[in-house]
Amino acid sequence: MKLALPVILVLFQIYFSLATPLNLEQNRYTIVGGENASILDYPYQVEVLYSNSHSCGGSILNNKFILSAAHCFGSAQASDITIRAGSSYSASGGQILQVKTINAHPDYDPYTQENDVAVLELATDLTYGPGVAPIELPSNTTTFVDDQAANATGWGYTVRYGPYAAAQLQHITVSLLTTETCRSKYYNKYLYDSMICAGELGKDTCTGDSGGPLVSGGLQFGIVSWGVCGADGFPGVYAKVTYYLPFIYNITNNCLPISFKTKNPIPDGRVVGGQKASIEDFPYHLSLLFRGNHICGATLIDKKWALTAAHCVQGFDKNLLSLRAGTSIRNADGQILRLKNAVIHPRYASSLVDFDIAILELAEPVTIPNAKPVDLPKEGGQVPYGVMAAVTGWGAMDEDGDYLQVVYLPTMSRESCMRGYGILTQRMFCAGYFGSENKDSCQGDSGGPLVVNGTIYGIVSWGYGCTKKGFPGVYANVPVLSRFIKKVSNLK
Repeated sequence: MKLALPVILVLFQIYFSLATPLNLEQNRYTIVGGENASILDYPYQVEVLYSNSHSCGGSILNNKFILSAAHCFGSAQASDITIRAGSSYSASGGQILQVKTINAHPDYDPYTQENDVAVLELATDLTYGPGVAPIELPSNTTTFVDDQAANATGWGYTVRYGPYAAAQLQHITVSLLTTETCRSKYYNKYLYDSMICAGELGKDTCTGDSGGPLVSGGLQFGIVSWGVCGADGFPGVYAKVTYYLPFIYNITNNCLPISFKTKNPIPDGRVVGGQKASIEDFPYHLSLLFRGNHICGATLIDKKWALTAAHCVQGFDKNLLSLRAGTSIRNADGQILRLKNAVIHPRYASSLVDFDIAILELAEPVTIPNAKPVDLPKEGGQVPYGVMAAVTGWGAMDEDGDYLQVVYLPTMSRESCMRGYGILTQRMFCAGYFGSENKDSCQGDSGGPLVVNGTIYGIVSWGYGCTKKGFPGVYANVPVLSRFIKKVSNLK
């Protein structure tokens, strides 16, 4: 009996995928139809190396665990595997770390590619910084819709089957397809419930992209598994991350940045819709530096103490962090201050971005005239709702991006904000607009201050998108957290 064309193509695809030996030395990372990318834009992406040669991709779950595909490892030993993080290039730069344990799914089937997921435990911890950061995973209730845009990243051939692999990180934007849609349109019974699809003619991941992340809205929905490299109109197939959350949780002991709602809580902070500001008007605003480069905002509360967001310092070596005070220009001028200590709230939960506060103790006092502390709220006080607050920071993607910005936003009650987000804790409140006002704080100024009449009430924490209608910015509630501040700093 003659098989229908789609079935023949599916059989060919499965044969082709499996015809390549499950040998790390023969895997090559391929982004067909992609463009050059920077690791700074995709800091969760890592390169998996076998005997110091490029093999597969992976994504950072936290500073000890990497998510990848089971078929990348076959019978390889952990001693053969290292990962490279923090580099845009496949053969140089970044951090090289040894893998301690390969945890491939126990039910992985190399013939059907079912359960094609693996979690790598590192022998030593990653150091977070520019180009090195964890990806957030969706919750088991998070869904996506057909044709929702997603990004896939990796190194390798830029055209189908070569002949040359790209030395620089590549990225493509592809359209997601649910399991049901992809099964009915393309793969029939060969697509299991544990798989999703993404891609289009001429744009896809394929042999060697294996293990790399498929990300939409800041959440990793897929792990590159198998496909036909953007040919014949067939999308690529990915292991469905939400299906494997129990397996991932079990390996990592639940210590992951998991989204707690169907919308993505992205730590953020770039001032959008603001205007140029002078440090003389906002002398409490500080720049938090990693290896001398701006990564977050911070707030001076005393000549030797500052506040920032917990997510800005978690996982960082405090000896590589510093503060810049008394300047309106990002990464220039002012006074550089070393840190003596960085104390994260003991109940900080990255999965909820809750208790998102850290106290920074300076090794020496601030002396520059342009730097002055902001007032702290009274213990037991409340955020004044319905008033305009000043949010300052750097990061706006325009000609003034390196100059301090300020945006004035209305504070709102938790009850009002929950109309958009659904879940907020007592340590959170919102400021911004539900409507179409193009003003907000987004990626880049996390940890910066929200101030009303010279008193700090909020720390830029997280949000869903940038100036997205119905989703104002979320801030750590300083009055609620003031007892922690005073206990650590002994400030009155």
